[in-house]
Amino acid sequence: MPPPKVLGLDLSLTCTGLAGNGWTDTIATAERRAAQRDRKDKTRDAQLRVAYNHGRLDTIHHRLHEFVLGADLVVIEGLAFAAKDNDRQNAGLSWMVRHWLWSWAIPYATVPPYTLKQFVTGIGDADKELVTKFIADWFPWFDGGHDEADAAGLMAMGYAHLGLPLGPLLEHQLTALSKSAWPQLGTA
Repeated sequence: MPPPKVLGLDLSLTCTGLAGNGWTDTIATAERRAAQRDRKDKTRDAQLRVAYNHGRLDTIHHRLHEFVLGADLVVIEGLAFAAKDNDRQNAGLSWMVRHWLWSWAIPYATVPPYTLKQFVTGIGDADKELVTKFIADWFPWFDGGHDEADAAGLMAMGYAHLGLPLGPLLEHQLTALSKSAWPQLGTA
């Protein structure tokens, strides 16, 4: 029986980070261009913005499906509580991805940002640079940015939860694992 396939996802409408054991990638969506704006007509500009946002979601949906196909567990970074206005869109994306995973019968867990940072660094309010440094030190193959670093940490949490840690588990990592709700494999 092959080892389980665990993926980590750091969701974003601009650059979603993904990680599996030994690799990372991103799903980047196109920036909004002048042709997708109409500064003279607010109604038309709003219509163009809606079409642009649907296009970004469509890109994420199709690319994400390619990555998660055959996954045994997907670990998603949860939403930050200190949300800004655009984080409402990220909240929508998060729930859409959860729904897609559920509809594809792929079990998933959602890990709060604080818990992810605690697992990776031992410090719940660590900044992005520190998380990226710890991930780069942990995984010699890692050469990505902070989106991919978060995804790699989430992937590592998933393997640790399944009893297949990608290295020795430290006390702060065991504590972080216990703070997350994990699905039973075989159920979404």
